[in-house]
Amino acid sequence: ERTTDILRPDGFMDTGDLGYMRRGQLVVTGRVKDLILFRGRNIWPEDIEWAAERAASLNHGESIAFSIDNPSGDDTVILLVQAGRRGEDDLSTLEDRIHQAVSQALGISCIIVFVAPGSLPKTSSGKLARTSAKNRYREGQYG
Repeated sequence: ERTTDILRPDGFMDTGDLGYMRRGQLVVTGRVKDLILFRGRNIWPEDIEWAAERAASLNHGESIAFSIDNPSGDDTVILLVQAGRRGEDDLSTLEDRIHQAVSQALGISCIIVFVAPGSLPKTSSGKLARTSAKNRYREGQYG
């Protein structure tokens, strides 16, 4: 039954992955459930993470972006950032740099939450687990 539920009428399986064909090769660009809808725009969480990582000299995988529903109707973008051992002044400066970089790169603002190193959830294959991070955030496990 579960397999039948994800089969499309044309016989292809709907995995939730998004991509396109280029020169006969499938290029996977992301997952439908990870896509952030912000004020009518589709934004990839990876773009937010990359902007933050460049601005803050973070390693890949040290930030994770997702959105949560807001009672006003707009989604709120949350960015969890592994802060390491930095002082409060350093975090304030880091937060300003990240806000500026995300705003310049994507024209959006986000709520930045600093988290402990190693606390961002990952899949069994080592990829960032955004849905798990969102659930943990909603449960109050961060900040």
